[in-house]
Amino acid sequence: MARKMFISRINRSPMLVALILMMVLGMACGGQTGGQGPAGPAGEEGPAGEQGPAGAAGSAGKQGPAGAQGPAGAAGPKGDRGSAGPAGESASSGASDAPVALVARGAAMDARAHPLSAAARERLTGSSGAASGADELIALLDGANVEKAMMASFGFHARGAPDDAASSAENDFTAEEVAKFPDRLIGFCGINPLYSGAIEEIDRCLGLDGMVGIKLQIPISGVDLTNADHVAALSAVFSKAEERDAPVQLHTQPPPMDPSATANLAAIITAHPDVRVLHSHCGGFIDEHLRQVWLNGMRPNVDTSFLDLSGCLLELEDAPLSKREMIVWMLREWGIERVLWTSDYLVLRGPTHPLSPLGAMDTLTKYPFTQEELDLILNNDASAWLEGK
Repeated sequence: MARKMFISRINRSPMLVALILMMVLGMACGGQTGGQGPAGPAGEEGPAGEQGPAGAAGSAGKQGPAGAQGPAGAAGPKGDRGSAGPAGESASSGASDAPVALVARGAAMDARAHPLSAAARERLTGSSGAASGADELIALLDGANVEKAMMASFGFHARGAPDDAASSAENDFTAEEVAKFPDRLIGFCGINPLYSGAIEEIDRCLGLDGMVGIKLQIPISGVDLTNADHVAALSAVFSKAEERDAPVQLHTQPPPMDPSATANLAAIITAHPDVRVLHSHCGGFIDEHLRQVWLNGMRPNVDTSFLDLSGCLLELEDAPLSKREMIVWMLREWGIERVLWTSDYLVLRGPTHPLSPLGAMDTLTKYPFTQEELDLILNNDASAWLEGK
C-alpha cells in the first residue's frame, strides 16, 4: 500500500523523478567524493565526564595568625623562700634630703662677707691678731666659683668703738681691701646711726673708691627702736641713703621686737620708698610664723625690698622637711627673684665653716627648691638691689 502511494507521488511529480534519476546515475558512474562542506554549528555541551585522579599536593601556605590565648594552667607548687638580704642602713633622725638632688655650680654674687681689721679682731675676740681681708676672701670665692662679693665694714660696731673715729677707720680699711680687687669686690660703709657724725660719715665713706652702700646693724649699734631719738637718728640715715641713691643692708636680728618697735621700723621704711633695702638673715632668726608676720611688715615697698639667706638656712638645714618647706614657701611668697645668696663669711669662722662660700652653697641645696629656683638665686647678681636695675 505504501509502495503504491510512493509510486503514485512520483508519477505526479516530474521533478522528483528527475532528481532520483540523477542520483542513480551518479552512483552508477562511481565519481570522486566532493570537497568537505563547511562546518556545521557547534553541538550542545555534552554531559560532564567522570572525576579524574587527585593531583599532586601543593606547597605549604603561610602561617596563619596566632590563636586566642588558652586558659591559664594550674598554679605550680610553691617555691622555697629565698635567703634574707642584708640589713639596710638605719634612717637618720629628722627629714631626709630634699626630694630632688640639687646642684650648685657657683654664684654670681655673695651678698655679704666681712673683712676683719686688726682693731676689729681685738674688739670682737679680746685678743690681738692679724687683719684678714680681700686676699683670703678672693681665694674662697674662687674655690666656690663665685664671681663677686659685697664686703661690709664693721664701722657700725659700738662695743669698744665709742666715737666716729673708730667707725671711719673701719670703713677706710674696707675701702682699701676692696681696692685690691675692684672688679670683684663691692664695699659697704658700716654706719652707727647713734654717732653724732653718722650722716657726715655716710657722705665721706661713699666718696671712697668702691664703696657704694650702707650697712646697718641695729642691735650691735645699740639702736632702741622704741626710743624716739633713736628712731629719728635711723630715719635720718634712711633719708641720706635716699638722697645718695645708696642701697641699704639692714640687720635687725634678733627679733622678735615688741609691736611698737616693729611699727616704728616699718614706718621708716614706708616713708622712704625709693631706698633699696636688703633684709639680712631672712629678716631674723625667729619662728617661721613670726618671721612671716615680720617680713610682711618690713616689705611695704615690694619693688625695693630684698632678702638675703645668710645664716637663716643653716639654722634649719637638718630640720624635718616640713620645716624647710615652710621656709621655701615663705621665700616664694617674698619673690625668689628678690632673694640673694650670702655666705656672711668672717675669717674667725674658718674656710670650711658652714658660713663660708662653699658651706653656704651646700646648705642651700638641702632645701626643697626646684633647680630653676636654686639657679635663679645663685645667678642673681644683685644689680636690682645695688643699682636699681
